[in-house]
Amino acid sequence: MIRRPWPILLLAILQFLTPVIYLSFAAGFYGISFFSATREVYELNTTLRNLEIFLLPVILGLLIIMTKRTAYFIAMILCAYGIVRGVIEFIATNQTDPVFPIILSNAFCIAAIAYLARPKARNIYLNPRLRWWETDIRYVVNFPASVTRVGATPKKATLKDIAAGGAGVTTIDSGFLKDEIVTLEFQYEGTVYNLQSRVMWERAGTGAGAEQIIGLKWEGEKSKSDRSKVRRLIRILKAAKTPSTRQAPPFWSDLKTRLSGDDAKNS
Repeated sequence: MIRRPWPILLLAILQFLTPVIYLSFAAGFYGISFFSATREVYELNTTLRNLEIFLLPVILGLLIIMTKRTAYFIAMILCAYGIVRGVIEFIATNQTDPVFPIILSNAFCIAAIAYLARPKARNIYLNPRLRWWETDIRYVVNFPASVTRVGATPKKATLKDIAAGGAGVTTIDSGFLKDEIVTLEFQYEGTVYNLQSRVMWERAGTGAGAEQIIGLKWEGEKSKSDRSKVRRLIRILKAAKTPSTRQAPPFWSDLKTRLSGDDAKNS
């Protein structure tokens, strides 16, 4: 399953639940219903405080789960604002006011800042390439293929991975230019695929006699039938449980890694 890192999801969910937790605790504290507590909190507080209780956590949850550069900085600022306002409200409370919801909302904001400030988490927001859930699933294959440049003869190649938007290929040819148009040809289960592609990048392989590695993007002007064939192939590979890249680690494996501190060593 392709998903965001579980700490990001957890922090967002906690923010979304903050108003509900706040009002539920207030209802228990005063011995009234949840809806009565909602009405009383809304009527007794200022407009600014109501926005902080009801709207701010929702905005923070959305910003955290968006995982975008701008959202990152706004979320950090709003978390800091929420903590400061929480401290002010805590100081201003008396014995007739519930303070636990204030402490809890501050704890959620502190947890968000503590996690988002970590280099590994911060980089996810600042570097789009690390957000694997925003990229097409690339299925790892090893199909014999050929790459043909305009006006040249086909060169032997190997299709290493394929996605709805492009493919990774190794080939004996070299000197590809960015945006150069080539034709990738391969077969799978009796179907011939002849796809016009655009070269996005080229890297030299490692080791003696290593082939070039090129990243291809399907040319935007290719026919609808070619697009349909690629989508059908992707469905077949998915159904066959073909290994894929850029998958989120299993929840418990990811949790164990973070608790053991191994992610800090690898970041």
